[in-house]
Amino acid sequence: MAESSRTLQTSKRSVLVIDDHQLFMDCVVFSLSSQPGMTVYCVKDIEGAVNHIRKHGSPDLVLLDYFLPGVVGLDGSTRLLELDLGLRICYISGSINLFIYRIIRASSAIGILSKDARLGKFVEQIKVLLDGGSIYEQSRDILSELDEENEQKIGLSANETCLLSQLRTGKTDVELAEVMKDSVPLLKKRLRVLYAKLGVSNRTAAALLWDDYLKRRAKRAKKEGGL
Repeated sequence: MAESSRTLQTSKRSVLVIDDHQLFMDCVVFSLSSQPGMTVYCVKDIEGAVNHIRKHGSPDLVLLDYFLPGVVGLDGSTRLLELDLGLRICYISGSINLFIYRIIRASSAIGILSKDARLGKFVEQIKVLLDGGSIYEQSRDILSELDEENEQKIGLSANETCLLSQLRTGKTDVELAEVMKDSVPLLKKRLRVLYAKLGVSNRTAAALLWDDYLKRRAKRAKKEGGL
């Protein structure tokens, strides 16, 4: 996998960006190019990242696109952490909802950055991470942007909502296919799409996430009803 780099004056710190969006990668390189003592590398997939790390060693910071094609949920960071090099990984995304935020917050990743942030703010956040900080300690404002109304806009169809409810019952694939009136192969395809939307990699995580959502929705309804 081809990679690009932009090396600055002293090359004391390095950032590896894993993203398939060329324009975004170009913007990141351009934004960081004014910062002294930094090297920025860009690759487009996990395989390219693994090859880069094996060739050049561990970067000081990895910026990983949460919605990288062919990667589901946290699988990207899991594969990188299997290298056992103590990588500091921060997710980046142009679409962040509370589900995704909570998943990443509970993982070993050091944070999540919004691709939609102003370039100046984005650079400052990267500096914090390079200095050993955590985005959660420095950027609480992301929570204020993800209000209860946005939390409900997770883009699930009625069929997917029904499927999530069935996952909570512990049914097998065959039993789920029968309830959903699908073939088993089609059901598995629907599950993969569902996992990608929720940012998880298996049915247990999806069921737990949905259960948490239902509890919060019930709590909100109770509060609004004045009970």
